[in-house]
Amino acid sequence: MDDILSRYSFVSGIFADKNFFGVIYLNREKRIQGENYFVPYYQIYDHSGKLLGEGQIEDYYTMDNFTPLFYQKRKGLLFLLSTTDNESGLKYTIYKYEISSGKG
Repeated sequence: MDDILSRYSFVSGIFADKNFFGVIYLNREKRIQGENYFVPYYQIYDHSGKLLGEGQIEDYYTMDNFTPLFYQKRKGLLFLLSTTDNESGLKYTIYKYEISSGKG
């Protein structure tokens, strides 16, 4: 299973508003103290399917291949929940990203 998780990308979430929709996908590629973590990437499309932007979501990583998210349409804010583990136990962190004009 570990090999499958490391070789493939996983769609983790979708968000949308009246001008575009976004897809979040994860690659298991970050190593910290011998543990593998998932790193998110985004793709933003207009409603006709034209790619408007793509890239890595900076400063974020998680141990789960599912990322809880909330998109606040009126303010163009995307919130992602990260789960990491250390000697103290599980740590949950909420990250906030501004999505403007279809680009993250």
